[in-house]
Amino acid sequence: MLAHRLQATAMDFMECLYHATDKPSQTAALAQADVKLKQLRFYLRISHDLELLDIRRYEHASRLLEEIGRLLGAWKKNVTAGSPVEAQRNPS
Repeated sequence: MLAHRLQATAMDFMECLYHATDKPSQTAALAQADVKLKQLRFYLRISHDLELLDIRRYEHASRLLEEIGRLLGAWKKNVTAGSPVEAQRNPS
């Protein structure tokens, strides 16, 4: 049951990232991806607490999710601030 939820949430997260490549829905899709990432972290923590994951696997997955979170945060920041590349192409 927990493994299914974790896998489904991971797929939902990937779909959010896919939708974020579409400019009109980018901000909403990135916000939804952030929610899904938080859910993934939660399910991972539960998996460890229930001893379904050993510490080595839990730490590895946690580091990967942390890096993904940094990348997602940078993408969100870039979208909300406007792309510097676009600003250079279209000076006002």
